[in-house]
Formats: sequence, C-alpha cells, structure tokens
Amino acid sequence: MSDHFVGKIKWSTVDQTIPQLKLKFLVDVVKNKNTIPDPTVLSVTQRGITIKDTSSGVGQQSSDYSKYQTVNKGDFVMNHMDLLTGYIDIAKHDGVTSPDYRVFKVKSEKVLPDFLLKLFQCFYKLKIFYGFGQGVSMFGRWRMVDTNFQNLKVPVPPIDVQKKILNIVQTEENQYKNKLEKIEKQTELLNKYNQSYLDKLYLDLIEHPDTKMTKLKYIAEFVTGNSLNSKQKEMFSEEVEDFYPYISTENINMENEEINYNGKFKIPKNESKFRICPINTILFCTEGGSYGKKFQITDREVCFVNKLCSIQSNLDSEFLYRFFMTTVFKNEYYPRRNGLIEGVNMFEMGEIKVPVTSYQNQRNLLSQLNKKYIKFNSVIKKNKQAKELLINIHFKKTLQILCGNLT
Repeated sequence: MSDHFVGKIKWSTVDQTIPQLKLKFLVDVVKNKNTIPDPTVLSVTQRGITIKDTSSGVGQQSSDYSKYQTVNKGDFVMNHMDLLTGYIDIAKHDGVTSPDYRVFKVKSEKVLPDFLLKLFQCFYKLKIFYGFGQGVSMFGRWRMVDTNFQNLKVPVPPIDVQKKILNIVQTEENQYKNKLEKIEKQTELLNKYNQSYLDKLYLDLIEHPDTKMTKLKYIAEFVTGNSLNSKQKEMFSEEVEDFYPYISTENINMENEEINYNGKFKIPKNESKFRICPINTILFCTEGGSYGKKFQITDREVCFVNKLCSIQSNLDSEFLYRFFMTTVFKNEYYPRRNGLIEGVNMFEMGEIKVPVTSYQNQRNLLSQLNKKYIKFNSVIKKNKQAKELLINIHFKKTLQILCGNLT
C-alpha cells in the first residue's frame, strides 16, 4: 500500500513509480470577500456547482451577500463542512459562494485541474474525505480542517500520463452514465405509474356515495414535538436503559418508508416535559426543507422534534398516510405555505379536507393498493440499491485508474 495517506485510512493502491505530493504544493486556498451588491450565487450540489435562483424566495436565502466569498471561473469550490453529503466542482461562472466553503485554485504546472477534480470527486463518493474529518459529528458538521487538506498527499503522474488517464476515465464515465440513465429512467416511469395508480384509487373513493370529504381538524388531533437546546443535546446523548427514541426529520426515510429509531438522542421515560407520539401514529414534518415531504407511521412510542407533528385521527393510519402521498392532498397542502420559514401551520393543515369512509372501505382500498403499488415500490427500492452499487463500483474503478492502475 502507498504511504500517501494522512492518518489511518489507506485509501488506494498507487503505482509506486508515480510521485506523491502534498496539496499545499499544488493548490492555493483563496478567500476574497464579495463586493458586488447583486451577485451570481453558486451552490455546491451532488451534481456539481449550480447557479442559485435568488429571485424565487425558495430555499435558504441570505439578506446580505457581503460576507460571501468571490469565485472566479476555473476555481474549485469544496463543501468541506459536510464530508458525508457534500461535494466539489470547478466553477464554470464567476460568482460568489458561502463563506463556509473552501475555494482554491491550482498553482502548480505539475497537475491538471480536471485530474484533481476527478480524484477529489472520488474522495467524496467513496467517503475518503470523511475519514480525514474532525469535530464532533453528533453536535455539528464533520469537517476537513485546512491542515489536513493541505497535508493530504495525492498521486501526481507526468502531465502526458494525466491526459492519458483522463481519456480512460472519460470512457469509463460514459459507460457508467449510460447504465445510470437506464436505471433512473426506469425508476422515473415506475414512480409515475405508482403515483397515477394511487391517485386513481383515492379519486374513485372520493366519488363514492359513502365517502364524505371532511376537514382534518374535525377528525384528528395535532401535537407538535419538543426542540432540544445544547445542554439537553449533551444530556440526552448519553446511554440510558429506559428511554423514548427522539425522532427528527433526518430519522424519517421516505424511500424505504421507515423511521430510524437509533438516532443521536434518547429521552429518559421519567422526563415529563416531553410530548409522546403514540404507536401507530403519523409523524408529519410541518416546516423546514422537508415540510410535507417527510412523514411516517410509528411502530413504538417516541419523542419528537418541534418540526414534526403527531397526527392522531379516527381514520386508519395507513389509509391517511397513503392519502398524504396523493396529488389531491399535495394540491391542497402546498399552496397553504406561510411565514418566513417554509411550512404549513396547524390551522391551515386542519382546513384540508380528507376522505372519510367506513373502516371496511379504507381497508379495501389499501388491499387494492398493495396488489400493485407495493410491488412496484419493491422494484424501485431494488433499483436504488442497484444504483448505489453502480456508483460505488464506478468511483472505485475511477480511483484506481487515477492512481496509475491502467490495466
């Protein structure tokens, strides 16, 4: 194995004939404050750098871009504050970006920017950068400090070899993208079919003479959860025997339709100030970036964050849960957004009408739904697993090519 790693992680087998240099000899980190009143704002996403739409008011916005840093075309922008879901790219436009990002440029003639970019993108996708992180991941972001970044050694083959490597990487990437596109297209079609099938079942039920559309506030009780201050976060991160899992939005997984009960915090059952969500009850995200997008049914009693709302109703929980997935509900829900924080308050939520029918009719609908909807959902989950495996294989292979293993 190579000795180019910093710390305990040996992230690749490198051709020993290839020189290995620390990043501080290859790049310059720059941080220049923005002076433009109305700049082009650049965001780093999993698909690269994008230009942020600051006119729509959607997403996180800033009222003052004077603290942002300038980015020139050709600069690297790296989200080193989030090594798990962050990413890196080369800017194709001049603009500004978050002061929390790392902006740097190649200063050495020994390395091509595209060679470094491909290498760094592998480091993100394979969670190699994550291994160099520091901080307390439970209470903040897991970040790569400047010292670790500057001292990280990378393989630097001759420029002509880098060009050859990049050509091979491009061929591999084209094949990878074709396979990825096929999986994504099939998944998109399955999702569209599932949505239309779900909508039709509920629309047919709504038109049934035994169904009455009733405001949610008349058949349900809404209870919001409790936030945790820094002292409570420290206190409730300790191991206890008899506790309620503390559920936040990040613990709700809509793709797998499950709640992760093994979160960061555990609330002792003798803590009387915390609200309890009963078993078989919907936890619904009412504000923030996931409002209306994340909700699941509990299979045990839990405590929960204030962005989540416990919805206890007279309807079957699964019946109401599936209704929240319909286009009928979404068309009623999202226009009710209000306030500076994205979300829908409990009053507006209660004004939305839901189909109320006999318990037997509810179960009949769910039985029909399970025949096709659940079946195709399982295919969608398998596609997700196949996609994750494909991504992992591609970036492992790409990393080996970049490290000089061309055969």
